[in-house]
Amino acid sequence: MNVSLFPAEGRSRGDRGGRGREGKAGGRGRGRGRGTGTRTMSWKRNYFASGSSGMQGIFTPRNMTSIAPSKGLSNEPGQNSCFLNSALQVLWHLDIFRRSFRQLTTHKCMEDSCIFCALKSIFAQFQFSSEKVLPSDALRSALAKTFQDEQRFQLGIMDDAAECFENLLMRIHFHISDETQEDICTAKHCIPHQKFAMTLFEQCVCNSCGATSDPLPFIQMVHYISTTSLCNQAVRMLECREKPTPDMFGELLRTASTMGDLRNCPADASPYQPAPARASLPSPPVSHEGGNVFL
Repeated sequence: MNVSLFPAEGRSRGDRGGRGREGKAGGRGRGRGRGTGTRTMSWKRNYFASGSSGMQGIFTPRNMTSIAPSKGLSNEPGQNSCFLNSALQVLWHLDIFRRSFRQLTTHKCMEDSCIFCALKSIFAQFQFSSEKVLPSDALRSALAKTFQDEQRFQLGIMDDAAECFENLLMRIHFHISDETQEDICTAKHCIPHQKFAMTLFEQCVCNSCGATSDPLPFIQMVHYISTTSLCNQAVRMLECREKPTPDMFGELLRTASTMGDLRNCPADASPYQPAPARASLPSPPVSHEGGNVFL
């Protein structure tokens, strides 16, 4: 399972510092997030410490030949393209996306606002260009024109990397799939739904009487988790374990995703007994968690 976590703000050449964001992961709440920086960095240092108790030796590259050529993306002063560059780098370095996208040859073209064409162009530059730093201007422009009516992802304006990533996937779906509905696409060649889409079933279970609600199924590309919940739960897990284990990260995501999510009893038998939401997360080939994680 490949899991990608976006930083609060991606940094590229030309960035002038960065501001942390605290709140709902993926940019749902924005503001200066310096309050938890020290605590976050503290458990990060412990978690990735060298030696047998650290992460070294747990995760190793599957295949050195699968590693894509690494290039930077320019972000000149005033462009504020770091959010797009972060999303673009994630797509490029996901083997399963890069290889599947390379095989696509036909699409519904939108000319100068075609995100598919812009992605094809920048991916070709990633693979064949001799330059170490590439411009993402064409994709930035296509993204701005596509969302002009909504006034999102506009030129020169900072936006959210996780939301950009999610919308890029949905635009790829639009360009290559004949199915207009985003939540029930079954096209075999639709990379976003075949490789990224998660079918979730949310169900509430009362801690007092055991009553359960009807399962609510839904599909999403990015699963948003509170940054604060991730950090707090990671600290608790590390305090009660001698060393990290390979399945620890998955357990962390499952636990943190339900922290603070309290509901009333589904049967109204225990009106003052909150019921935590439980969700089953079948794993697609790529699982993506959107969060402002300072790593």
